[in-house]
Amino acid sequence: MVAEWRHEDQKVAAPLKGQEHKGTKNPTQRISYGELQPRRVTRVRAVRVPHTISRPHSERSFLLYLLFGMTATLLLWMVLSTLGGWFSVWLDDLHYGRPRTYQVDARVGHNDQMGNASHFIALNLHRRIEVIELPGADTTKARIFIGPEFANASNELAPVELRFVDVNKDQKLDMVVLYQQQRLVYINDHQDFRLAQPSEQTEIAQALRQLGL
Repeated sequence: MVAEWRHEDQKVAAPLKGQEHKGTKNPTQRISYGELQPRRVTRVRAVRVPHTISRPHSERSFLLYLLFGMTATLLLWMVLSTLGGWFSVWLDDLHYGRPRTYQVDARVGHNDQMGNASHFIALNLHRRIEVIELPGADTTKARIFIGPEFANASNELAPVELRFVDVNKDQKLDMVVLYQQQRLVYINDHQDFRLAQPSEQTEIAQALRQLGL
């Protein structure tokens, strides 16, 4: 705090006779102590205000457009994925029906000497693969081959197909069950089909690669 003195209504006392200061034009003024009044002066402290740097308008617009574009891309991807899955199921419904069913005729040497090819039906019935053979198209001699079961409930609509090729080079057509990029091979044992043995897997795998299966 700084005290500053000021003069208010100061009255100059008249010099006494004989006490004039010679050689001085302006005699010294006498001020009584009571006439001096202190005045409080408040010191103002400067406070530095941080300067906020505002982003340019163009930069804010770019970030806004970027966020909008990313959101729109994500939504578009979700919509296309949903539509793609629905369209794939719809095509399978047209082709395989429900439950998924695949039918084909093939001459495999099972009661088809009279000219009638055997009829095969592959099913995905409640996630269980089943193959029905009608030797020579004779329903009284039907055979059922029980295949693997799908683990996931969503695989109930997975299609199953059949291919008939000679995988062991014995001049007889063997049966290959195709499902979800997997292959299950049944060897044609003259009058019936049997699952391939582990010792035959190497030869079968080479034959399937050559056949493009």
